[in-house]
Amino acid sequence: MAIQEEGHIMEIRSPEPYTFQSWVGKERMHPPPQWYGSSPALVAQRGRPWNQDRTDVPWLDREDASEQIDARLTQGLISGDEARLLHRWVTDGYFVIEGALSGADEVEMLDRCRADIDSFWTTDQVLDGLQVMSLHIQGRSPGPVDHAELLSWPLKERIRLRDSQIWRVHYYHPHSEAALAVTKANAILRMTHLILADGPVLINAIAFKWGSQVTLHQDLCSYHIHPANRLVGVWVAAEDVDPDAGPLAVYPGSHRVPLWPGHTNYPQTNLRTCHQETRYQEAEYLKKAVEGREWKPLVIKKGDVIFQHPLQIHGGDKLRKPGKSRFSLVLHYSIPGGDKLHEVEGPFNW
Repeated sequence: MAIQEEGHIMEIRSPEPYTFQSWVGKERMHPPPQWYGSSPALVAQRGRPWNQDRTDVPWLDREDASEQIDARLTQGLISGDEARLLHRWVTDGYFVIEGALSGADEVEMLDRCRADIDSFWTTDQVLDGLQVMSLHIQGRSPGPVDHAELLSWPLKERIRLRDSQIWRVHYYHPHSEAALAVTKANAILRMTHLILADGPVLINAIAFKWGSQVTLHQDLCSYHIHPANRLVGVWVAAEDVDPDAGPLAVYPGSHRVPLWPGHTNYPQTNLRTCHQETRYQEAEYLKKAVEGREWKPLVIKKGDVIFQHPLQIHGGDKLRKPGKSRFSLVLHYSIPGGDKLHEVEGPFNW
């Protein structure tokens, strides 16, 4: 396929034919546990030992990654543009494909996806399995809100919450044909396949209306991936991103920072399973790791797609223009069998 980027036609080849039966479906999010009075050390001892092989790393994390990219180019397995993007992955930990979803059908798909994200707040039909995260409701404990409960509230209140709070929906693709179509876009599947050296398996699709302002993190630490690092984060702009609307921002080259060593039994121990005190310790580790590095907000256009290394340190830039939307889908892909979500022990933070 051809994609317009930087004034020239970019060659992203068609992906292999895929089957989607192993892709994640509807998953339940968990209310946060009460960690007060519990021991962080004992919490970290839950679950079986995983014994990660530190030498078993993806091909693009190996010392000869650049040589391997050039060899694939010489063999005709990848295009020159694909090679350039993969080299960018190796050096910076991310790359952007401008206009990755720029065809007429793809633009319409993004428009429908954006409309769907807004309209589930006002519909009369319950979307079974849909949960809204990060709402702050007076008198209600924090945690996911089921769509049925959401629709039990007055319409005026739903619209107020939709348009005033920073919320998100995990596992959104089963609830929107347009969102599901985005997860299967050719350019996304082709590049995730090249990065993973395997058929990509979708393990989450998160819908946003607003900039998240999420703190510094590495995506790998939010998922349970084994072998480690078999994960690609994909950020899809469903509208032009205003620089004041809280763009995704990265620290280029920070993908070489190892996972916080306190997560001694990853994938059992990570942000989703750890004690709150542990999360503070990891946050300090990441803050120190990026001292002196460039903080780079990625102000991209509708249809542009960002691909991120699972260890890239990134976050949400400050939302400086309240009321300015930043519709986006954030997708995560692993290899077949790479997601161990159902093989680790709770309780879970989400």
